[in-house]
Amino acid sequence: MTDEIGVKTLARAAVGARVSLPPPRSRGEVSVEEALGEISQLVWSAQGVTSRDGKRAAPSAGACYPLETYLVCAQGLFRYRIGDHALVKVNEADLRGALCEACHGQEFVAKAPVSLVFAAVYRRTTKRYGERGERYVHIDVGHAAQNVH
Repeated sequence: MTDEIGVKTLARAAVGARVSLPPPRSRGEVSVEEALGEISQLVWSAQGVTSRDGKRAAPSAGACYPLETYLVCAQGLFRYRIGDHALVKVNEADLRGALCEACHGQEFVAKAPVSLVFAAVYRRTTKRYGERGERYVHIDVGHAAQNVH
């Protein structure tokens, strides 16, 4: 497909570079197998903007949206920029081995072509809900992961 983000595109990106993504599809007849290969669709389904008022593909407690989505691959570490549906290269290193260690040595993580990592800024939710906001952040991660799946 012409709208896929290729490995070569990611490899050429310098740290701090913005990689534009094709527009996400909110409707379509794409099979799960085809969608798994499309980085644009995956990151959008996790946290992409779905409406003009800023609502996203995955719900969030109180619309606090504490999650940050990262893509880890052989070509480096990329942060998903929600506002302009783009990836920004954060690090050029292949961090899949380190991610594997962080995942208690699950070897498939080191071999995966792409892994999505969710980080959270807990304060975005706890400033509104106090300590119970931490639980809400965990629920938010579940929503985003479910959408990717």
